[in-house]
Amino acid sequence: MTLFFGPITQAYTSRVTPDSEALTIRAKAVDGPFAYLDSVWSFEQEGMGTRVRFEIDFKISNPLIAAVAEPAFAAKQDEIMRAFADEADNRYGD
Repeated sequence: MTLFFGPITQAYTSRVTPDSEALTIRAKAVDGPFAYLDSVWSFEQEGMGTRVRFEIDFKISNPLIAAVAEPAFAAKQDEIMRAFADEADNRYGD
């Protein structure tokens, strides 16, 4: 994946592990600008729909890049959830 934060462009790769029994998808950055990046998507049936939770914990290695990118990356969490919901709607309907 490639991230763009103004003039800063950083690419990284994640190891993604789905668990169909736990109804989770875990992702862990294996390279790139992060000291660590761990995320978990979890899915829980709720009424006639599904509750989706997204948790992410990360730290950018380079302090200069971190000062610019960490606040922006944190703010992108809502954008990530919206993109996920939009894609689910496109694939499976409302």
